[in-house]
Amino acid sequence: MRLTGLIFEKQWLHALLLAVLIAALLAVSDADSIRAGSFGGLSSTVWLWLAAATAIAHQVFVWFCWRAQLHLSLLTKVFGHDGFTVYAVIFAMFGVLRVIFELSRWRGSGSVQPAAFMECT
Repeated sequence: MRLTGLIFEKQWLHALLLAVLIAALLAVSDADSIRAGSFGGLSSTVWLWLAAATAIAHQVFVWFCWRAQLHLSLLTKVFGHDGFTVYAVIFAMFGVLRVIFELSRWRGSGSVQPAAFMECT
């Protein structure tokens, strides 16, 4: 089997489940409870899709890096000894973005209220 084929080997189920989850997200994103509210000038729906897109990109990044390293040693070929460090920094940045977008989405929907010390006066 070609090496690129190994990266995608048996990954069809992940792609199918991702498509189902995106379709479900499309179905619920039109609900009034999702559309109500905004934060930072963006609607709750925009924050929802930013959070979802960041989570998807994070998962695809992890999948690609691990499969590419496993079958092609791509990270170590490109970045040498620092391959895992580069991976870890990007992984952490995605993690931080996911938290920021989720908190912004919750804040925009009104389901999370800031603590008293965070209130703007």
